[in-house]
Amino acid sequence: MLNGWDEVGADHGGDGDDLGRYFDGGHPGWSDARRAPRRQVVVDAVARVENAERTTVVLLVGGGQGKSTAVRQVAADLAGHGRRVLFRAGPALDPEAVAQLPTGVGWVLASDDADEIAISVQQALARLTAAGRQDVHWVLAGRAAEWNAQFARGGEAWDQFAEVWPTKAARDAALALTEDDAALIAAAWGREAATATSDDLLGWVLAQRGDPARWAAAVEALEPSTQGAFAYAAAAGAAGIDGVDLRVVADLVGVDRDRRFGLRTALAEAGLAGGTGEALRVRHPVIARATAAGTDLGPPLRALVRATGEMSKTVRPLVSDRAIMISGPVLSERLQAIGVPRDEADRVACDAADEADHVLGGLLVMRASRARTYRQAGRAAEAEHILLAALAQAPDVEDWSDMARYFLSDVSEAHAGAGRTSESVVLAGVAVADIPGLAPVSMSEARVALAHLGRAAVVCADAGADAGADAGADTPRLLRAAAFIGRRVTPNWDKSAKDAIRRYEGLADDLDVPDCDAAGACQWLGEAVATAFAASEDEGVQDLVGRMFPDGVLGFSVLQRLVGR
Repeated sequence: MLNGWDEVGADHGGDGDDLGRYFDGGHPGWSDARRAPRRQVVVDAVARVENAERTTVVLLVGGGQGKSTAVRQVAADLAGHGRRVLFRAGPALDPEAVAQLPTGVGWVLASDDADEIAISVQQALARLTAAGRQDVHWVLAGRAAEWNAQFARGGEAWDQFAEVWPTKAARDAALALTEDDAALIAAAWGREAATATSDDLLGWVLAQRGDPARWAAAVEALEPSTQGAFAYAAAAGAAGIDGVDLRVVADLVGVDRDRRFGLRTALAEAGLAGGTGEALRVRHPVIARATAAGTDLGPPLRALVRATGEMSKTVRPLVSDRAIMISGPVLSERLQAIGVPRDEADRVACDAADEADHVLGGLLVMRASRARTYRQAGRAAEAEHILLAALAQAPDVEDWSDMARYFLSDVSEAHAGAGRTSESVVLAGVAVADIPGLAPVSMSEARVALAHLGRAAVVCADAGADAGADAGADTPRLLRAAAFIGRRVTPNWDKSAKDAIRRYEGLADDLDVPDCDAAGACQWLGEAVATAFAASEDEGVQDLVGRMFPDGVLGFSVLQRLVGR
């Protein structure tokens, strides 16, 4: 047996009460899982293990799609078929202990929140494979965000050790609610028929049976500190942020950090929230939106930003720290989607961005996020001021080495919006140049900068010879260079960027610009940047470029290799 793992019998969990609590969105217990209808994904998973010819890993990854119910149902059904099933009850998995399990038994190791043990599972698989064993199977469930944080490739590396089902290509659809699933579940709570209006099982159930008054009453019954913890989690959930850090929340509600898990336990018992590790998240965004409706989300979101930023100075990583700190640019749109008026949504977003910049104002990423938030709120002049003030501090800021190229592209965009084409060309060009002290330019960084270069060249070409003089006589060749480089750094899925590149090519053709190779494109780019720099009258741009390239040499050798492959 394994320490921290319980053996599952066919009747594990007992009969329990009726399924009302479960169908109202409560976290599934064993009795719920045993008695709830079996969806097709459960039937298929059981069959996969029963008919396995080699080690099999059933991997159910999602959020709110019934993975916790499914993993328990698969475990219970396999136990009923005579398998020795162990279900994780504690945090640990000892890979060596797994390798020492008796042979000839037919083991199945099952776990919800499997992202917490993902590395240990991989190590156990390697040990079992090295020992020539194919008799230990796995049934694992985890939230997509947490699982992908452990394995950027979604677990495909396990193929060398086991048969992984479903395949990565089919994984997103495996837990999707089907019409047959909806009919089964509706029949179990006494309805003759129901339509699967969403592929999100929990969201669909809550939409069918959810009772905001019951959720509000459950919140009212909590201790004040737990109510406060829920309010922060609900504000984040309503704003589309997938969880908050328990340590941050404990500080905000005045609870000692060593008692922070008690907050989550109380919320889980009330059926309102849960989470793993240091995460606290509302059971589902439907509940978050319903309980946060009619409240001003500005104060709790600002408090979360402030507290997360302060704690991040000494404690890393934090749950959703990046999502919270740079939420500004997406916050207004998300709030409008749940019915918050545009003006109020913009105010909340700008306030959150202001708070992030105040707490971590030494970081370019915060300045860029704040400027983008203001620009999307229709406050372009203020956005430009934020970026130009930050430009004066570069390259002496803490995250210059990580953010420099993206930041320069952002400032390029601000200059373009103000009609300063020369400055826009210079900064976008510098963003893809060989910058001393920085890592080589990446495909992503080049793609962003080339979009600004292309748009600047189009502005000049459309305006005619007089406007073209602003960026020099190199405008036609810059169009061709932007098209050549842009086509090689832009992914196929980015249709709008591909359309823009075709326009650059068409304009270059109209201007009789010959085709070029990577060397020619980078040469023309350099000439256009040099001409634009000579035409620029912006002291901030002149000063920054002078400090970055004290010898006056601006090269593009890395970019040339990147696009010349």
